[in-house]
Amino acid sequence: MSESIQIAMDMKSPDELEIQELEKRYAKLSATYESINESIEGELNADNRETLRTRRATLKRELDEVWNRLEELKRGSGDRGRQYLTFKEDLPKIDFDEVMDEIKALTQTLRRGGDALLLLQESLSMSGDLCLQRIRDEFKQSTGNFQPYKLGLYFGDALNEYGWLDNLGGYFGLVDSKPENLAKLVIEQICNSVKIGSTVFLEIHNWDDLPCQEKTLFWFMQHFWMPLIQCLKDREKYPRVKFIAVIVVDSELSPECFSEQCLCEIEATPFRWLKLPLRNWTQEEIQEWLELYPGIGNPRSINLSQRFFNASRKGIPSMVRQALEKELLLTQA
Repeated sequence: MSESIQIAMDMKSPDELEIQELEKRYAKLSATYESINESIEGELNADNRETLRTRRATLKRELDEVWNRLEELKRGSGDRGRQYLTFKEDLPKIDFDEVMDEIKALTQTLRRGGDALLLLQESLSMSGDLCLQRIRDEFKQSTGNFQPYKLGLYFGDALNEYGWLDNLGGYFGLVDSKPENLAKLVIEQICNSVKIGSTVFLEIHNWDDLPCQEKTLFWFMQHFWMPLIQCLKDREKYPRVKFIAVIVVDSELSPECFSEQCLCEIEATPFRWLKLPLRNWTQEEIQEWLELYPGIGNPRSINLSQRFFNASRKGIPSMVRQALEKELLLTQA
């Protein structure tokens, strides 16, 4: 092979060069993020910890931006990249129709504004992240100003109400050592950020890590959620504004969380909330999804759906998902 041909083969497109640069940047940001996590754990001074947490929140936003740009570029950067993104975008459509019926009904109810607290349990085994992707997209499509905030408890965070609240405060550069004060500051900032038709969408993860779920949930309801949605009563000031929160639990909330103080089951509950039903995927659903996937048809879709359904203990979503990824992505790499 001539040298000129080899050079031509080694040349990268502008998109490929940007991907390479972004991957390097993402790796550096990730290393810095982990370093800050370690520093937070060992920092004894409260003020220094707050400063580090603010830096971490800023880094998290940068990581999200770089990741989103990478996925955007990979969408058009070769067959494998397109195949992965097709798989990622299409997989949530395999199920969750019952959930989406409830969500679509909810969006109609909230056309003129309002609030809803959603509970997504057994997320790990039931692939709740895929369900959440569809819910997020539905609310995003129904507004011109979608404001998502993804929260959780990260390494070094306090395992109580302050942990997730501190991460939310980081989005706005807010710091306060007292949770009640920080909650008021965050609520004020959120309310100041909305405009006509805005949808504020909070995802709160890692509830399984809390040593006392009911205590944290009670605090969340009393000091954050109820005061936040109280703002929506001023319809003139907040026309068609929606506040949506999703509590994501890998397993299940403790039974104490369903007391009258927290998520009580009675109609007198002073806020709107929904349990979202997740279930196993049926063989028919797996087969229908495979039939619509590029390059898959009968009888292969029938054979694969039967094999995956039986091997996944009758359609446990996380196991079906792993089998689909292995068959459609890894074996074709």
